[in-house]
Amino acid sequence: MTSSRQQTANRNNARSSTGPKTAAGRVRAKLNARRHGLAARNRLAGALGNEVQVLTLQIAGSNPSPAALTAAGRIAEAQIDVVQVRAVRRQLIAPGFNDEGTFVWSDVAKHDRYERRALSRGKRASEDLDTIRVLEAARIIQSKIVYTT
Repeated sequence: MTSSRQQTANRNNARSSTGPKTAAGRVRAKLNARRHGLAARNRLAGALGNEVQVLTLQIAGSNPSPAALTAAGRIAEAQIDVVQVRAVRRQLIAPGFNDEGTFVWSDVAKHDRYERRALSRGKRASEDLDTIRVLEAARIIQSKIVYTT
């Protein structure tokens, strides 16, 4: 149980923790929010949800199995992630220099891990889809083989 003295100390600390106070600190916090927004998994549910569905159906092909459709969906999400990360990178590179007059390579480099992660997810999902298609083709072939003795 927390003592009243500790509660008072917690309240005082919370009052002084109100976020960045300087303009530079606010800009840095804004960039953090943008950067971490790229890592959010639920952002594809909104406006991009239709785009993901269309791309999923294009990747899956005609008459896909549920497993193939799931893998194609993962590929589509990863591809849209890559496109978004690259768009953010272009926005950061376009001005070339930040407010202090220094080039923004350090800000651009922060986004590399999100792109690598999305590319890796897409690669794994693509390998899964290939495996699913091979197994499904093998089942079809096996079902058509007529055993004669």
